[in-house]
Formats: sequence, C-alpha cells, structure tokens
Amino acid sequence: MIDVFICEKNDSDSVMIKNGCTEYYINQNYDSEIYECKNSNELIEKINNYELTAIYFLDCEEITDLMTERLQQSAQGSYLVLMSRDMKKILETVSPRLRPSGYMLLPAEKSDVDKLIKSICEEYEHITGESACFRFKIKSRIYSVDITNIDYFEASNKKMILRTVNQEYEYYDNFENVSSFLPDYFLRTHKSFLVNMNNVKNIDFKDLWLSFKDGAVAYISRGYKKDVEEYVNQTSD
Repeated sequence: MIDVFICEKNDSDSVMIKNGCTEYYINQNYDSEIYECKNSNELIEKINNYELTAIYFLDCEEITDLMTERLQQSAQGSYLVLMSRDMKKILETVSPRLRPSGYMLLPAEKSDVDKLIKSICEEYEHITGESACFRFKIKSRIYSVDITNIDYFEASNKKMILRTVNQEYEYYDNFENVSSFLPDYFLRTHKSFLVNMNNVKNIDFKDLWLSFKDGAVAYISRGYKKDVEEYVNQTSD
C-alpha cells in the first residue's frame, strides 16, 4: 500500500497524524511505512532515492524551493496534504508547482486525520486497483490473500477456514480478531460464517443459504437472517 511521510516539527501534531495513519492502516491490514521528519532537510534526505507514490503531510513553514523541486521530481502521482495553523498560509503556499490533495489546520484533530487518510487511500485503490491483503499464519509461515478474493470465513473445531475462489486455508483464529481486519462488506450470517457480501451470487432466504460464483455455499441462521436482509436492502437501494 501507499507510504506516508510526515514533515512537522511539532511533536504532538506529528504523533497525532502518525497514530491516525497507523490505526487506519492496521484496521485495513495495509503493509506500508510511515516516516516522521522534523524539517525539510530530513524529508529531502529520506526521499532522495524514493520514487514510489506516497502521501506527504507537509507543514507549510517547512516548504522551501528545494523541497518543492525535490517533490516535483519524486512525487509524481503522490498526494500532498498542506498543514498550518493559519488557513491564509495554506492558501499562499498553493501554486502551480505545489498543488495539494488536501489541507489540515493545526493542531491536528483525529477526525481530520481519519477523514483525510481514508479518502486518499480509497482514491488510490480506485486508481491503481490495489486492494488490501489479509494476512494469517499457519505454523511458521505467513500467508497473504487479497481481501476481495475471500468468499467467507468458517469457524470449525476451534479453527478458521478461509475460503477463496480457488483455495481453502485452515488455521487457528477467531471471528473477533478476523473481523477487526476486514471492511464493512464482510457480514456475519451464521455463528459459523463470516461472508464477503460483495462476492455473493445468490441468496435463498427460505432455505437460508448463500452461494458464490464457484458454487461454494455458506449458511444463514435465523438469528442473523434479519441482519442479512437489512444489508441487502440497504445496498440494493
């Protein structure tokens, strides 16, 4: 996923932004780096050989001609968030050479960080087609599966079965932990099933089952039937 660079001399603001980005990335199971810099020289040094798309949170006070030039060289397609305690300063910093994707008034608020990082990551995923991965461990080996390819999780005998279109994985886990790494379109349909509703092809509310493109089937219990019906009604509007 997309890396983050924070250039902010104020420790509390820098920590707030870093924590907000870290929390969002953990919740989405993104594998990215978050770098903190106190001034423009530190940032320029860090991105000296960096050519990937990134998110830059930049304090307007630290934006120099050299930094602007270096960002133009390395930040093609990247996202720039200008920060200041003065909105006028942000507006003065905007130029044809430095066009921000967003701005943030300091001191930073968690809700502002959450909103910005979410909107940028969703835009990045839409453009690149890159999606988050779900990671799990079987013995000593770490596996990584594209979340969009997961059809469902099934709890069975203290283990979790992760089912994709092409494969099944069995490992030790629980729904509480699994759910914390998944987007909202994963829905509990049964005490033993957590389903990717985006991959469901057919639903039978009479016989209480869901099917997927490859013919795999998950089940709906009467206790979760109402939740499934409400989700279907909301998403079909």
